Amino acid sequence: MLGFAGDVVIQVCILFVLIFVGFALFKAKFINQDGMKQLINILFYAVTPCVVINAFQSVQFSVQSALELGIAVVFTAASIGIGYIFCLIFFRKAEGHRRSVLWYATIYSNCAFFSIPLTQAVLGEKGVFLVSIYVAIFMVFIWTAGLKLFTSEQKVSLKKAVINPGTVGIAIGLPLFLLSAKFPGLQLPEILSTPIEMLSNLNTPLAMIVTGGYLASSSLKPKRGDSQMWLSILLRMLVIPAVSFVLFFAVFKLTGLSETGKDALVALMIPAAAPAAANTIMFAGKYDSDTDLATRSVLMGTLVSVITMPLILVLAML
Repeated sequence: MLGFAGDVVIQVCILFVLIFVGFALFKAKFINQDGMKQLINILFYAVTPCVVINAFQSVQFSVQSALELGIAVVFTAASIGIGYIFCLIFFRKAEGHRRSVLWYATIYSNCAFFSIPLTQAVLGEKGVFLVSIYVAIFMVFIWTAGLKLFTSEQKVSLKKAVINPGTVGIAIGLPLFLLSAKFPGLQLPEILSTPIEMLSNLNTPLAMIVTGGYLASSSLKPKRGDSQMWLSILLRMLVIPAVSFVLFFAVFKLTGLSETGKDALVALMIPAAAPAAANTIMFAGKYDSDTDLATRSVLMGTLVSVITMPLILVLAML
């Protein structure tokens, strides 16, 4: 537990260094609100698909990896569904922009910006593959159900549900993964794979710079109504991952699934227990929502993660 806690602290410190860069750039007026929205567009429409494609082409197809992929898909969908249930219970009466941020920050974790480097440090490439699948499914949800939280649309657009950065990445990456069963070592040509990897690597630094920019125009001072923000953090960091783990552990026991399933579940607990998604700030900024609440939710949750994530992983390893 102490080793994992140390890794969490290191990752949090790295993120806050990047956040400080964005903070300083905004305060020095090298970027402004319009510039941050443009960075968000780069993240959404160029970087996001590359993250997903890079995840799929990093692993060779096998029966084992296919089983783990299936587990990851079901676990991701279930944990997000559990988040929606808790929001219906606790934040049903929240209104307007505040409702959008509370729901999104509770349901969607920082699975890409936070979990991938942490998983790499703790579990290696096998864990990164599983987290990457979580990220891929996560991207589909945020561009459908997640997007609806920040827009006034009564129905999710079929076009946006089918054609969005997450599904574009899956449409390219999944066939590469499946075809590697017949053509071992199959990869995109270097002229394509290298730019995709380079763009994918922009994911965390750009997101944290944008977070720092919004922090520079926000306040972390306690405010009236912060009890809802802290309840959201409690649900996001402890309750939702704990319920997700108990549910799936029970399924594994009842079905007699091998230890392989348990190992996959341990890896998936990292993104499930991560703090509120940095995308909370991105969507709030893009759709003129409550960026102040979004920024404070993400930053406070990230600080709390130093304590909660080691506790959740210990539970998963028992």
